[in-house]
Amino acid sequence: MRLPLNLAREPMRRDRPILVASAAIGILMCISLVALIGLATTDRHSMDESRRVIARVQSQMAKINVEQAQLDAQMRLPQNSSVLNRSVLFNELIRRKGISWTRIFSDLSTVLPYNVRIASIRPQLNGRGELTLEMTVAADTPEPILDFVG
Repeated sequence: MRLPLNLAREPMRRDRPILVASAAIGILMCISLVALIGLATTDRHSMDESRRVIARVQSQMAKINVEQAQLDAQMRLPQNSSVLNRSVLFNELIRRKGISWTRIFSDLSTVLPYNVRIASIRPQLNGRGELTLEMTVAADTPEPILDFVG
């Protein structure tokens, strides 16, 4: 009969696989740390460049705003007010002329019932350049108008 005899003070443990795995994980973590530091440094440099570009654009915008304020002040001088008023009038006439009556009536002819008459049309352009029509319509009975509106 064979007796297992261990003369060591502590029993033998199999720690080598755990130590090897721990060392491999430590090496991988060090590699990922170096990669993350590199990425952070690259990101910091790109952010610095972006901040410089934004600062440059903001300074250009400030210069343009100052120039615009000077031009606006010059246009508001009493001797230039008549030119400004005439310019506003011409721009309004051009915007009104941009409304195509032919197209408005062509579109209305496709949706307007035969027994509904248009009494008045007032086109208006909003700030986004969209056309709205304020119309007064007439008919012998209310049903055709309700069909047109509905």
